[in-house]
Amino acid sequence: MRVLYLHQHFTTPEKGGGTRSYELAKRLVARGHSVCIVCGEFAKLDLTPTDKKAISRGVIDGINVIDLFALFEHRWYFKKSRHLSSICPTQCTNCFA
Repeated sequence: MRVLYLHQHFTTPEKGGGTRSYELAKRLVARGHSVCIVCGEFAKLDLTPTDKKAISRGVIDGINVIDLFALFEHRWYFKKSRHLSSICPTQCTNCFA
């Protein structure tokens, strides 16, 4: 099975922090699945920058990781984010009204 896992943060036990996405992905890979995690930059994972601005990629313990530099704070809401509504083709702000 091919799994695309979207998560706010991704880190490894060596870097510290919450590792639930790493642990789940590692177990899926061990069972023969292909896993790609798309996450926000958090733990400075030493991934390779791509030709796309603010996107890095790499493989960590068999897990494909795509790291996006995206500003985020928990106090921000979809309704108030002009940035999200301008890039979302389905107008995210209408989904959470």
